[in-house]
Amino acid sequence: MKKSIIILTMLTAVLTFAACGGSGPAEEPAAEPEPVTPLTAEELQQVQVLVEDNICAECHGANLEGTETGPALINVGQYWTESKLEKYIYNPEFFMVSHPEIRRRNPGFEVDMPPYTDMPEEDRRLLARWVLLQGE
Repeated sequence: MKKSIIILTMLTAVLTFAACGGSGPAEEPAAEPEPVTPLTAEELQQVQVLVEDNICAECHGANLEGTETGPALINVGQYWTESKLEKYIYNPEFFMVSHPEIRRRNPGFEVDMPPYTDMPEEDRRLLARWVLLQGE
């Protein structure tokens, strides 16, 4: 349960930061978003378990529309790559130090997602792919 809250909080922060505009210098979206491999039926089932176990909807909303706690996770592929998102999920606080544009893009979310250092890398990558496919 605690792990689920942490993952959900992290996903919320990541997506909030990615989805919202900031008051600092405008960051241009990537010229062309990287293609994301669609999830298989089995991977989708795995993601549903990860999202439920990590309570992602508590912060990001039942439809990933965002809440006061966490940003929306829809159409974030214009700013995120699978690799960056996976690294963010692993350790959001550390990632934010080297990528301050994310905080500028998503003002108002002072609480960073908790780190998911115990989550297997394969699961973090799967979550990242799933998030990038939302709103596509």
